[in-house]
Amino acid sequence: MASKKAVPLELDTHAKLVDICKKKNITIKDFTAQMVDYFYRTGIDPSDEANTNLKEAIKELRKENNRVIGFIKQQEKTKLDPILDQMAVGYNEFKSNAGALNTVYELEEQLGKVLRNQQRLSNDINRGSIDSIMKARKLFADYLKEQEWGKAIGIGKYVKDPTILNKTFQRMFSML
Repeated sequence: MASKKAVPLELDTHAKLVDICKKKNITIKDFTAQMVDYFYRTGIDPSDEANTNLKEAIKELRKENNRVIGFIKQQEKTKLDPILDQMAVGYNEFKSNAGALNTVYELEEQLGKVLRNQQRLSNDINRGSIDSIMKARKLFADYLKEQEWGKAIGIGKYVKDPTILNKTFQRMFSML
């Protein structure tokens, strides 16, 4: 059996202890053991006035917490919301221009076909194929007629400046 020690208390302190124990429906022995364990575990010193007012400390922590939350909400309003709004506008613009992107991809695909055909013709020309040279000359002559026809009926040019392109092709075909 464990030995026991008596702790002398002032009468008013003993009365407070009895009152607390009655309210909590616990024995003085068990309550005292719990107090000692609590102080040992938490490191709180009941003789230190700064540590004894835990309710006040919790109240201060709540104030600080509310201040931090207020700061975060203010940052959200001034920084995050405008960024999200700009992202939404950008998304809507992208979505509305998506059809135009398909057209650009189709044009890019057609341009690729034209460039591949031009490369094939150029390769044939470099190989010295007479038929290919004749086809290329006919193709270029048709191109020149088409450019002149576009100017004549007033629908404009098919390329930005066909005269430079035409001169370049004329020089190229004159060397053949």
